[in-house]
Amino acid sequence: MARGKAYLYTILGASAWGLIGVFVSPLYDRGFTPWEVVAIRGVFTFVFMFLLMMLFFRKHLATKLRDHLVFAGAGIISIAFFNYFYFEVFAQAGISLAVTLLYTGPLFVTILSRIFFKEALTKTKMIALGLAVIGCAFVVELLPYGSSSLPLSVVGMGILSGFFYALYSIFTKPITDRYSPLTITTYTFYTQVCLC
Repeated sequence: MARGKAYLYTILGASAWGLIGVFVSPLYDRGFTPWEVVAIRGVFTFVFMFLLMMLFFRKHLATKLRDHLVFAGAGIISIAFFNYFYFEVFAQAGISLAVTLLYTGPLFVTILSRIFFKEALTKTKMIALGLAVIGCAFVVELLPYGSSSLPLSVVGMGILSGFFYALYSIFTKPITDRYSPLTITTYTFYTQVCLC
């Protein structure tokens, strides 16, 4: 993929991510729990993705049965739990904190990629990750003086959201050369819907 296209996709993805609060806040206002929000998000995402695939990318719906274990891992272990912890922090402490703690995800991706895929742990990566962790610590007020008024349970759930978010990349990396991002996303949410 060309670098310009990759940057554009990253910006569009981040923009779409930023809209989550617009849709989730009204659900909390109506009394939905984080698990119910996870279920609603999963069902609507799957239905939308499946219809999109049926209309425009039908050939990408073909998969091998053995790969559905990967989709199940990504959907049930990663996406469902990542969303639960993310939405729980959102409900208890607000979306800005939830998003900030989710940014611990790259730390876990880097460590797990080193363990499972033997990816290089470069000096540049280490500096970037260190700065990201320090930035998160400042936002939750663990730095500079450890004066955070946030309950440790909220911080812990935020870090868990980052961990489970990271697992998505670990689960799906082995099949990215066989399937399009649309296929992986659709079947990942399908397995999450089966869990609901």
